Amino acid sequence: ILSSAIADADLIVLSDYAKGALSDATLNSIFEIAGDKKIVVDPKSNKLARYNGATMITPNAKEALAATGAATSSEAGVQIISEHDFEAVLVTEGEHGMTLFCRNEAPEKHAAIALEAFDVTGAGDTVISTLSVCIAAGIPLSDAVEIANTAAGIAVSHVGTTIVTRQMLEAELS
Repeated sequence: ILSSAIADADLIVLSDYAKGALSDATLNSIFEIAGDKKIVVDPKSNKLARYNGATMITPNAKEALAATGAATSSEAGVQIISEHDFEAVLVTEGEHGMTLFCRNEAPEKHAAIALEAFDVTGAGDTVISTLSVCIAAGIPLSDAVEIANTAAGIAVSHVGTTIVTRQMLEAELS
């Protein structure tokens, strides 16, 4: 089943909730079967090497700091991109926005979208899903991050989890 699902995919999204579904063996199988397909991971483990094979990871600041022992999320992002084979690392920083780290490029800060935050539930899921759709559609990574940042701003402006629709994104981006 895993092989056929990956064969049909344009891009693979893995959200690790640390509940046991993404064991090291499962991750290794996914990375092996995927070949050169892009894989975006929202990690939960402090052992980021277990995600080697992913194209990009999207840890939040707390996760990045815990994984590296760095003093700031910016230092953590630089450390992660230099110590692993990810093409990009997007550190999400809540009300401080997010920072994109790409190999051999200066970090790119994206300020938080100025919407009133009511509930951050699902914000990380909104970021990785929006980001992944944009990447799969061929949108340049910097633009994809800005769209995902906008989607996160919309998501946290609602109580509880919410679906961010294309119409909501278009209204906010226009």
